[in-house]
Amino acid sequence: MRFGRFSKKFFGSLNLTIIGIAVAIALGVYLDSLDGVTKVQAITASLVTSVVFMQLDEIIQEKQFEKVAGLLSKLRKDHELRHTIEVLIDYSLGIKAFGDDDFINRSEDLFHEVSDELSFLADGRTRIDPHEEMTFTINSLKRCKKHLYISSWLDTVDYWESSEGKKYLEETEKLIKKKKVEVIRIFILKECELKNYKSTLENQKSKGINVEIAFEEDLETEEIEAFIIYDNNAVRTETLIRGNQKSAVLSIDKNDVYRYLRKFKELEYKSMSIELAYQRVDQPPSTAECR
Repeated sequence: MRFGRFSKKFFGSLNLTIIGIAVAIALGVYLDSLDGVTKVQAITASLVTSVVFMQLDEIIQEKQFEKVAGLLSKLRKDHELRHTIEVLIDYSLGIKAFGDDDFINRSEDLFHEVSDELSFLADGRTRIDPHEEMTFTINSLKRCKKHLYISSWLDTVDYWESSEGKKYLEETEKLIKKKKVEVIRIFILKECELKNYKSTLENQKSKGINVEIAFEEDLETEEIEAFIIYDNNAVRTETLIRGNQKSAVLSIDKNDVYRYLRKFKELEYKSMSIELAYQRVDQPPSTAECR
């Protein structure tokens, strides 16, 4: 449930608010045990914690009050989280004290954004910051131990010739030579693009990468996608936004990983070796031109 809908329900319902406060007060003895936090602060912190985790409405409706105690127990042990919540409360009260609608609305928007990101993380997914993409990519490679399955669709020849592309390829080669990681990369190309990728394909093959070609002409629209599967434990997906800018998401959700494993196997079934790809377009490299 998104924070916007939850906050409207929570703060818009007097009964729900009263019940929530009653639950917190009923645990007063427990709250008093929180070191360095007054009873009033602890009650506020417990309510805010529940809002942050978007659980209080379900807890109250289902009368699962032991979950409140569980949340408070986590809060008591996690000093950093407790401190963060206290700071958020102070900031929120300070902003509202200004009485300026623009400031208040902006603070609410920020809470919504944070809630959306936390919800995304709770689902086992995280968006990759474009400014940290290279660092994230290299670190993900270093954690790989068994195999790397890659569907390359958005990576251009220019990318592979850039410093970032070369660094990525260098780290991949280390995986293969030092950790014996199996790396399979399927390039999704149009037939007319094959000639432009000749050097890139041969170079990657020489690094120990199992290079395959899947022609767009043989694929359904939903099969054309860029993604990387790490050890069957995580999958990274990429999409294009605003022209050539890429948006990347990493997921450790088992259903996502399984779905993309099946997708890779289906893609692999429709792919072919570099040599067969050259034969497909009559001669190496192809004389076909992209329109």
